[in-house]
Amino acid sequence: RWQLFSIQQQPCLHDVPISLIQDNAIRALLDACSQDVALSAKLLELADDCLHGQYKVFDICLPALQSMQWQKDYKTGVEWPKQFYRSYSFYQHSPGPDVKYVWEPARLAPCLHCLMGYLLSGQGVYLDACSASIQSWSDDNPFAYSVHWNSMECSIRAINLLLIHDLLCHCQKIWHANCLSALRLVRALLLQHATFVWLNREYTDNCGNHYFANVVCLLLVGATFSASYRP
Repeated sequence: RWQLFSIQQQPCLHDVPISLIQDNAIRALLDACSQDVALSAKLLELADDCLHGQYKVFDICLPALQSMQWQKDYKTGVEWPKQFYRSYSFYQHSPGPDVKYVWEPARLAPCLHCLMGYLLSGQGVYLDACSASIQSWSDDNPFAYSVHWNSMECSIRAINLLLIHDLLCHCQKIWHANCLSALRLVRALLLQHATFVWLNREYTDNCGNHYFANVVCLLLVGATFSASYRP
């Protein structure tokens, strides 16, 4: 069932989901940036770092966002093989690779920085880099068949994808950008991630931050698509 899983034809992908970030919140942020030159410059610097291979994770410079290899640990150079998610062992003994170095970039935070760069500047290079990166991640990580299909990681990435989704919606409104293909892909990824988290929710006798992340992910994705999936 994992190999055949597909939601590309779900009707909700063509609807307009609820935006969790209100228009006035984005406007307030842009107004704050227009009044605070240092803040605006810092946000644009972060976006440029993502474009030019200067963005750091754990003090390691990642390559340009458009060139990311999603299975690669940029600290050791090790590439995690693509295989069924339950076949991985993440608890390696030193000096083996630490999975956090491959997980952290795949949470897609650099895409958020690029979208902020686009909202502040209107320069299409930021939007193009974000869209290409999300497409690259999707192509390189088939459902349940890579190291990135982990319940906690999916929960965190889904929350970032929700922010990306809402910022893309605002990019359309503010700059009249053509974001439709990127939005549809993000919506498909959100549904995949929420489905995976639901099927692998980390409910135990000692529920901690992992289960909390699962719940937040499911609540927010559920709220976003509530108009498409009626109770």
